[in-house]
Formats: sequence, structure tokens, C-alpha cells
Amino acid sequence: DHLTGNFYKVEGANLCEKDYKNQLSSCSYCNKTVEGKLLKLSERVFHPDCFNCAVCGMNLAGMPFSQDETKQIFCTEDFQRKYASRCYGCGYAIIPEKGQNSAERVRVQGKDFHPHCFKCQDCGLVFDSRIPGRECYPLESAFLCKPCNLNRPSRQ
Repeated sequence: DHLTGNFYKVEGANLCEKDYKNQLSSCSYCNKTVEGKLLKLSERVFHPDCFNCAVCGMNLAGMPFSQDETKQIFCTEDFQRKYASRCYGCGYAIIPEKGQNSAERVRVQGKDFHPHCFKCQDCGLVFDSRIPGRECYPLESAFLCKPCNLNRPSRQ
């Protein structure tokens, strides 16, 4: 038998163009056949141009990325925003600042805070247990400094 037209050598076998195309994978994003360069993630295959963040659309070929339990792909920033702890004080995600690898947080009574958001609910004093006079004195569900704790009507 002679092969005419285009043929491809795959794992030692000669394949005609039709058989070659039939054994190719489909892109998990666009469902088109992936030829040439590809990205493989577990059992899924992508065109490099289709490997994008599910939130911002940034192309992640050759970039750090994360995948959630539904197999959606995210850039590092969007993954952190989606899955990071939320600050009890301001409601925003507790995520690293640009150029940082980690974010500092304060956890009190099962609640997370940015350090600058952990403050007295009455006077706004920012708590810092390393500084005398800036300790937190919780009263029921309120986070208070010592003077505000002592001045609360429920104490009198």
C-alpha cells in the first residue's frame, strides 16, 4: 500500500490525514480539534490561546494558575479573591498585596480581619496585643477596647 497526500508519523505508525485528525483531542474550551501546540491539564487539552482565567479572561499559558473543584481555571489573583477569607470588619477578601506571597490576618472568635480592620467597635482604636492599651476586650459579640468595654451600658 502506498500513502498519497499528507501523512503523519505518530508513535511509529504512518497515518493518513483523516486518521491523524480523528485521533486528535478536542479543546476543552472551544471544542475544536487541537493541532500543533497544546496545553494538557489532567485529562483535558486546550489550545494555548484558549487557556484563560474564568473571571478576567487573562491568558494563562505559561503562567501560574489555580483550578477549583468544578475545574474552572483562574489566575492567582482571581482565585484568591474568590476563595480567600472575608474580613469581618470591611467585607473584602483577605489577599496578598501586589508583589506579596501572603496576607496577614487576625482571627478572633472564628472571625477573620485585616489587621487594620480589627478595631474597637465603639471608638475605632486599632487593636494590637503587642502594644499596651491596644488590647481587645470582647463583650458578648462586640470587640471593644478596655475603656469602651467598661463604659458599655450592659456593664452598668
